[in-house]
Amino acid sequence: VTDTCIPEMEAMRRIETHIERLWMARDQAGESAFPHQFMYRLLLSGALEPYYQIDPENSWMLAAARKNLPMFVPGWEDSTLGNMYAGMCITGEVQRVHTVRTGIEAM
Repeated sequence: VTDTCIPEMEAMRRIETHIERLWMARDQAGESAFPHQFMYRLLLSGALEPYYQIDPENSWMLAAARKNLPMFVPGWEDSTLGNMYAGMCITGEVQRVHTVRTGIEAM
């Protein structure tokens, strides 16, 4: 799946506010996490449950979050979420660029 296949208003904008809050909270606490760890926290919070379009028991991402499996996402920085994060760093909403840990750190 590439970003051009994901309807922006239906997917990305739906999680934007939630993920931005998580990034800012970690940033203000001086903590860092990998991209998948932020997504796990968001999924496990239940904030997205009203928008589920499949049975949650059939979601590989939710299953991975429940087991806290490591996930390797090289190139995350060039994703839609990566671009949202970069924008928040540029505007100063996130002060520490390494609040979201990089692909190099995962390697």
